[in-house]
Amino acid sequence: MSALRLGLLQFHPVVGDIQGNRDRIAAMLQEAAGRGAELAICGELALCGYPPQSLIVDEGMLREAQHALEDLADGLPPGLVALIGAPHPTPDLRGVQNAAAVLTRGQVAGWADKQHLPTYAAFDEGRYFVPARHSFVAELPEARVGVMICADLWEPEPSAACAAAGVDLLVALNASPYSPGMQRRRESTTIARALEHTVPVAYVNLVGGQDGLVFDGGSHLTDHAGAVVARGPALEEAVVICDVDLSWSRRSARSEPHRRAAQRPAPGAVHVLPVQTGADPRVQPPEDGQPADGVAPWPGPEDHRWRAVRTALTDFTAGLRIDRVLVGLDGTLGAGLTALAAAEALGHERVVLVDALPESVAADDDRRAWTAAVVAAGGWPSSAAGTAGPDDGMPVALPLVHVAAPDPGAEPGDHTADALPLEQVVPDEDPAVRLIASRTTLLGLELAADAHEALLLSSADRTMRALGGGWPHELAGGFAPIGDLTRGWLVWIARWLADREDGALVPPESVLERAAETIGGPDPLHEPCATLDRVVEGYIDANHPTEVIVEREGLPTAMVLALADRIDRAELRRRSQPIAPRMSGRALSDDRRIPVVWRRGWP
Repeated sequence: MSALRLGLLQFHPVVGDIQGNRDRIAAMLQEAAGRGAELAICGELALCGYPPQSLIVDEGMLREAQHALEDLADGLPPGLVALIGAPHPTPDLRGVQNAAAVLTRGQVAGWADKQHLPTYAAFDEGRYFVPARHSFVAELPEARVGVMICADLWEPEPSAACAAAGVDLLVALNASPYSPGMQRRRESTTIARALEHTVPVAYVNLVGGQDGLVFDGGSHLTDHAGAVVARGPALEEAVVICDVDLSWSRRSARSEPHRRAAQRPAPGAVHVLPVQTGADPRVQPPEDGQPADGVAPWPGPEDHRWRAVRTALTDFTAGLRIDRVLVGLDGTLGAGLTALAAAEALGHERVVLVDALPESVAADDDRRAWTAAVVAAGGWPSSAAGTAGPDDGMPVALPLVHVAAPDPGAEPGDHTADALPLEQVVPDEDPAVRLIASRTTLLGLELAADAHEALLLSSADRTMRALGGGWPHELAGGFAPIGDLTRGWLVWIARWLADREDGALVPPESVLERAAETIGGPDPLHEPCATLDRVVEGYIDANHPTEVIVEREGLPTAMVLALADRIDRAELRRRSQPIAPRMSGRALSDDRRIPVVWRRGWP
């Protein structure tokens, strides 16, 4: 069997950290070579990180990237060819291309530049990069490899041009962020390309969190018959070793020459670069017992989302060198899940918990039971709140929870009378009182965060943020780990966590019911959150007109119009809220971009 052993290098690059990314790539290249790889492939812009945004026009970063590529080529193991995602200045130095550098030992042999530059959702590449005008084929001694970058794989023309040039393998370097069902779409695309051209397709993705994006890996190899024969893990770094059977693509070319003749590209449509490796690329599995990797299992929907939240929080704090985070436990489902995610991501010793429940909440209230369950499940010491010092990771009492008001029973003009908490003077359910209490709670959280030198985490969710709900102390902070998860998903994840922990973490039903039925805040909503989520997903994710949502969901027209109006009017509020990692098909404010000031001039 004529075979080529690949190394798919799936790792987390830090945007701008050229030297750190270079060193990580070099270590993975050595690992791949040690396991017999002949061709190693990184993800899209792995050398500088993705997305670099306006950093891509910084001449200092571009120079450092070129030096790093030269260093990698000098240290490349003999016989190994590497495809490294990196920025490529245009020949006239007036622009930059999103590219893959072709490295052989001692030199940067050539460049494969990206043709299709996405400018939608989280992508802004058309603003920063210059598109290529031709497809690219690297001609190794025994194999022709068509090289594409991310969106080039999703469009039919680049792969068809490579196939018509007689490639034995298609590879794609990607920076594909997580969204629901995305891995299924990735593999469906590689399967389609493999079946269209009867060639294997290798897909390499990044992992890790970057601002509001989470790259979740899933690098894989699809064979000529459309079967996924190797896959890397979700949300973990890995060197995925896989063997490509080259005989099938050549057999197809011999038996069906008319297919490729019919697809023959126009002159100049494909650039073919001869690449000398100094070694025979036909590789049999090594005799020392190093087999290729298999197909790693893919997590279920709750597990995948939960791990993505943890990854986003881990990489956000690591990238900013933040040692501690702080969470205010106010008895809500969102606050408890935020604390648990932080404990699993960072370790409970780096998470400061603050008791944000009003003193009026009874000791036997289910909100206190939920808070106690979170503290136990997260591994925090079970000592009473308020006993921790500023260097402990234990819960601390919240300063300034209540606003003082005069005792209504005091004599007029008696300035010595004790003040009472405001909620004892005015009913607790009064929205104005609760708003004042929430703002005071927020002040206390900020004071506690300053005292502990910690990043305050927001406990707001997607449903709350989309509809302009939530209290000030829930919405504020420096990062919102669950900010793009709908309320329905929070309930499902809470039940999944209870099953995962074998009953050690069981949210009280009243807490789950309250989360599923009410969006709190100065302007609350008391519709079932399942209904609200359907409207939010239809209006934002699917971009449906309100009349389509009414027809599909069977909801009253007035209700849908009112919710759509709330979503639109909440845009200014969302602009002042913290970064939330994307967990949906269309992230608020990042993917759905509308003006703050506008007026609907149509029904």
